[in-house]
Amino acid sequence: RDQTAKMNSAITKARHTELGLTEYTWQTSGDERVRDTHAEHDGKVYQWDDPPADTGHPGEDYNCRCVAIPYVKIEDDDE
Repeated sequence: RDQTAKMNSAITKARHTELGLTEYTWQTSGDERVRDTHAEHDGKVYQWDDPPADTGHPGEDYNCRCVAIPYVKIEDDDE
């Protein structure tokens, strides 16, 4: 399971960056097994070229079940 999560994380990063997406929103599995360090990242936006130092990207830490949700900035034409 750990190696599958790491592989999925690498595939997600490759897909996102190939599409020009440079950022993602960290999402935990939302249950009682989520580590405190991962819970602190939940809902925050990170850049693919600057992972959190304490955990790496979602799915990279040992037995991590977190995922990276694509983050797309939408600019308002009125601004």
